[in-house]
Amino acid sequence: MVLFSCCAYAANRAASLVLPGRTDIVSAAGAFVIGSLGNIYSRVVRGTAFTSMVTGVLFLVPVRPLVLLLASIQTLSS
Repeated sequence: MVLFSCCAYAANRAASLVLPGRTDIVSAAGAFVIGSLGNIYSRVVRGTAFTSMVTGVLFLVPVRPLVLLLASIQTLSS
């Protein structure tokens, strides 16, 4: 699981350095790496790759918009 997350981070980091300002392609690069590694893992182990891929997939979810949403909800409720 940690290997998948590290590979997704490396792909995102490399893509962001090569293509600055293109967040759509940067995210696609990380998702492609997670999908490819999950496919290879499931074929080698002959089982499901979901449990190994879930950390990498959660890593790809942007946290900042969620934090801003929660902060705005808290501000509105005050």
